[in-house]
Amino acid sequence: MLGGPVMNLVIAAVLLAVVMVGIGVPGWSTTVGSVSDCVVPAASEARECGPDDPVAPAAAAGVRVGDELVAFRGEPVASWESLQDAIRDTGADPVALVVQRDGEPLTLTVTPLVTERPVIGPDDGPVLDADGEVTTEPVGFLGVGPTPTLVRQPLTEVPTLLGTYVVRTVGVVVNLPSRIADVAEAAFGTAPRDPDGVIGVVGISRVAGEVTAAEEGVFGLTAEVILLLQLIASLNIALFVFNLIPILPLDGGHIAGALYEGARRQVARVRGLPRPRPVDIARMTPSPWGWWSSSSGSGRCSCTPTWSAR
Repeated sequence: MLGGPVMNLVIAAVLLAVVMVGIGVPGWSTTVGSVSDCVVPAASEARECGPDDPVAPAAAAGVRVGDELVAFRGEPVASWESLQDAIRDTGADPVALVVQRDGEPLTLTVTPLVTERPVIGPDDGPVLDADGEVTTEPVGFLGVGPTPTLVRQPLTEVPTLLGTYVVRTVGVVVNLPSRIADVAEAAFGTAPRDPDGVIGVVGISRVAGEVTAAEEGVFGLTAEVILLLQLIASLNIALFVFNLIPILPLDGGHIAGALYEGARRQVARVRGLPRPRPVDIARMTPSPWGWWSSSSGSGRCSCTPTWSAR
C-alpha cells in the first residue's frame, strides 16, 4: 500500500539529487565579477560616483574583473560567503590579498574601508527596523562582487532539502481548506489572488510554460532544466503527502485500515481472544448511493437501498 507514495518520494529524491549533485544550484564563485570604482553611502548605493567619493579599496589595490580570489589575510578563500564574512569583520588596517591572474598568483595589498552597510539577515536580505528602514552597521568594505555560478552540493544535502519540501507540503495540505476558500473568494469576489496560494493542473502547466518561454538568463538552458526538474520533484512530493491522507479512496485510507486491523489482532492475541474478522474498510467510504443490503427468503432475493454511509 505504501509502494505508490514511497515511489513518488523516491522519484523526488532522485530528481533533487540530479539537480543539486549533478548540475548544481545557483551560487557565487570566488572569481571577481565586478569591481566598484568608489565607495558611496549605503542609502544611495544606486547613484554614480561623485568627485568627493573615496576610491574603493579593491580598485585602489589593482584588483581586476576575472581575478580568482585565493587568500585573504593569510587564510585560504574557501567560498564567497566565507570571504564576505572575513571582509566585513576586518578593520581599516592593510591586509594581503592573493589573487590568481592569467594562471599566476599575485599578492596585492588592500586597505579595507570601514563604512556603514546593511545588516544581512538569515534570508540573505537586509534587516529592517521598526520604521521599515534598512538597518546598517559599520563593517569592512572592499568593493568587489562575485561571479554567479552553479555550485554542486554534497549528496548529504539532499535528505535535508527533501525533508524541508515535505514539511512545507504537509503545511499546505493541513491549511488546504482555508486556501481553497481564499481561491473561491478571489475567483468570485473582489479580493486579489494570493500569489503564494495553491494552484491546480492548469496553473502548473502555465508555470512550466512560462519557465520554458522565459528569456535565457545567466545560466541559459541549464536554469530552465533546473526549474523544471524542481517542479516535477515538487509534484511528486505533493502526491506523496496527499496520498497519505487517511481517507478513502487514497492510499492513506487503506493504510489506516490495515493498521487498525493489525492493532485489533495484536490486542486479541494479548488478551487470548480468537482472531478477529478482517476489517471492512469499504465502510469508511461515504457514497451517495448508500449500501445495498440483500436478504433471501422463500427462494427470493430482496435488495433494498440504505442511504446511510456506514
